[in-house]
Amino acid sequence: MARACYQAGADAVGTTANRLATHHIDLDNPTRSPIRLQQEISMQCMSGGWVHPLGLRDVYEIRKVNGPDVNITGAGGVTDWRSAAEMFLCGANLVGICAETLISGFGFLPKLMREFSEWVSEHGFESVRSMANVVPPAIKSAPDVTLYPGHARIKNPALSAPCVYSCPASVPAQAYISKIAEGEFREAFDILSSGTPLMSICSLVCNHPCEEACTRGQKDEAVRIRELKRFLVEKARKEGWRLESHVAESTGKKVAVVGAGPSGLAAAALLARSGHEVTVYESTAEAGGMLRWALPAFRCPRNVVEDEVAAIRSLGVRFEFNRTLGEDLTLEQLRRELDAVYVAVGALKPVPLGIKGEESEGVMPALSFLRRIAEGDRPALGKRVAVIGGGFTALDAARSALRLGAREVLLLYRRTREEMPSSEEEIREAEEEGVRIMYLVAPRQIGVNGGKVAHLVMENQVLAEPDATGRRRPDPVKDATFTLPVDSVITALGQRVELKPAAGLSLTSKGTIGVDDSGFTGLPGVFAGGDASRGAGTVIEAIAAAKKAAVRIDQFLMKSRSTLKHLNTEPVDVEAVLVRHGGQMRRWRVPIAPDSPATPLPLQACRPVLSDREAVEEASRCFRCGCGEGCMICHDICKMFAYRRENTFVTLDEDQCVGCGMCVWRCPNQNIEMIQTSQAPI
Repeated sequence: MARACYQAGADAVGTTANRLATHHIDLDNPTRSPIRLQQEISMQCMSGGWVHPLGLRDVYEIRKVNGPDVNITGAGGVTDWRSAAEMFLCGANLVGICAETLISGFGFLPKLMREFSEWVSEHGFESVRSMANVVPPAIKSAPDVTLYPGHARIKNPALSAPCVYSCPASVPAQAYISKIAEGEFREAFDILSSGTPLMSICSLVCNHPCEEACTRGQKDEAVRIRELKRFLVEKARKEGWRLESHVAESTGKKVAVVGAGPSGLAAAALLARSGHEVTVYESTAEAGGMLRWALPAFRCPRNVVEDEVAAIRSLGVRFEFNRTLGEDLTLEQLRRELDAVYVAVGALKPVPLGIKGEESEGVMPALSFLRRIAEGDRPALGKRVAVIGGGFTALDAARSALRLGAREVLLLYRRTREEMPSSEEEIREAEEEGVRIMYLVAPRQIGVNGGKVAHLVMENQVLAEPDATGRRRPDPVKDATFTLPVDSVITALGQRVELKPAAGLSLTSKGTIGVDDSGFTGLPGVFAGGDASRGAGTVIEAIAAAKKAAVRIDQFLMKSRSTLKHLNTEPVDVEAVLVRHGGQMRRWRVPIAPDSPATPLPLQACRPVLSDREAVEEASRCFRCGCGEGCMICHDICKMFAYRRENTFVTLDEDQCVGCGMCVWRCPNQNIEMIQTSQAPI
């Protein structure tokens, strides 16, 4: 047909690639046209991105039959610069765009033209005419193509969603969220609980860096990952689900864990699961450490800690209480009697203010204050309380003071809100409950009357250049002081590691136990982690340190027979994920405060738990950015069943792969490639 047109004198011949087809059928009235203003059903012109391969074939066929000198217009499924370039390379001199303007308007055209022009220049084409005869001479029919043996290969098995990559402990959020979205709650709980210990505690108090990194948050708002985790924990408690913990066959190796805080408990659980005999030595009378007496009950109820400790005991872990490293327990003794030692003694020594009046009545460290509350005491605070600091402990102390009856609680911080180490969520919750925050102020003196706190002398600050923490350094403003009457002062400037001289470990200049990235101290068989090695941090950071150290301890004990592995995740291309996904969906904010400000603040956790419907809806907002559970396209489409699930990741049996290439084309993250295994053709 094209040849006849040229012979008849046509300057150019083109094709739209559109096809007449039957549109969708109205199943309630199948003989009525689905077009609103049309009565009878009919054939219709079908166009759009799906016809692009047909459009490429059309221009190729015209070019093949009529040679390199004729003019051809090509159209069909051109949506961006790439599809336009393909049309030119397959034989077109002119390219038409139609359906995409009905879908996207005309605003995409300047970007298309700019990017297409850049590509043409980068590849050395003088004009679009020079592109029109590139592909047609190279196309071969099936009997003439050369095939080589090979198979698919996963480029990076640990390519992960940003939520997993940003989590210090690499908790597989995408995996369990995808199961929630599908209504498979039990499977989601098993995924959540089988890898990383202490997840019920994290569901309440984690600072959720996963949500900060969530790709969905760049589209509208992040998926509420921590609330979904809590939904699973509460669902399991309601249904009576228990993780069927698999404990490996005994290795005959004995490990001491010193400290029963979050890092020590997590390490004990992981090492026990691997078949090692674990004994935890704790300096107090109960396990839990900061989880038990530094986290207020309104954030983490005591029964949650008890349940986690009971679960760890069920793995065969033994606890010895009132045993302190450097007093009735020495590192030398532990190294002599056991095969490895993990030191997780925490950072419990408060950092002092270093100002006059600090020793007066009414001044107390935040950890001491919180511990007294946990033990059932109700410290007398007076009407006006000042809390000095800006971290999680400071906010917990401030909110606890309100619950003890203080009429006014002031949180005094020497930097701005942006520099506060606590999360925006925690700050907002404190403000909603009535805590007032003063920024860019620092105490210079505590005024005393009759041996008791009477007021604070405060000094205004200004931010200078960043210090070692990466935050801008506060400098005092000259002659800018003021007096703040208060009845009590709670200090929360941070904590340091406190070790007895006989403990057998030295501290760094930062006051922490010196370790490498895996927690190794340099002493054979001795490892350390959590706050003891990195300074006061978050619960999830303590757990992450335990996971790294547990892997290193297992390797140290078992050599090539070790079973624990550390996965170095890498993030997907977030921009590519955003391009793949559209649509705007809002999330609701779960209320955290009582309905009425006059209602007494609750002493127990009060955030409501998502319902089944709410959890499914929220989980369905996940973009499933990463590879493995939650994506699994390669696994689901492989007709040779060459892909396998391994925990929450996917592996490929290359011997089973026949090299069809479908997984390569379908992988949304382009994380699969084809490997040629021989230079000899098939």
